[in-house]
Amino acid sequence: MFGMGNRCNGGLYVLFLDYDGTPIEWVLEEVRMLQERYRGLLGSAYLFRTKHGVHVVFLEKHPIGEIVEMMRLTSCDLQYQHVPMKYARRVWVLRQSPKKDEQLEYYGVVPSEIKGVVDRSRAHKLWMKANYSIPEKDFERGGTFDLETDIIVGHYHVSDK
Repeated sequence: MFGMGNRCNGGLYVLFLDYDGTPIEWVLEEVRMLQERYRGLLGSAYLFRTKHGVHVVFLEKHPIGEIVEMMRLTSCDLQYQHVPMKYARRVWVLRQSPKKDEQLEYYGVVPSEIKGVVDRSRAHKLWMKANYSIPEKDFERGGTFDLETDIIVGHYHVSDK
């Protein structure tokens, strides 16, 4: 299995959320709550459907402490939230490769109602656009993109259970 990591060059992170078995309405409610509470989430949230849940990606860059704080306000998967902090180069990975009979698919965008400009990750945008045919119009809100194009890709094993 492989997926994109959320660490950006320079040590900042984008927010990833992994929901399993959570109704889409609840996910949307939490996304909107984060967008209202954190003025640094001025762009859009990108949703991807999995067989058992939803992945959410925000492209705005934040220090790791803010990422952990935002993540822990949600009901996203607790195992995903509590990846051990013992690693100096901590990275959360959202699966991108197919898993058995499950394909990840782009579900849509949740634009923020807040106006402003923040620094967003071009590398994550390029990865998502290349792998999921996301329309350019879905990237218009929220400010400028940095100049980075390199992304961390994580490889891992998933048991067959």
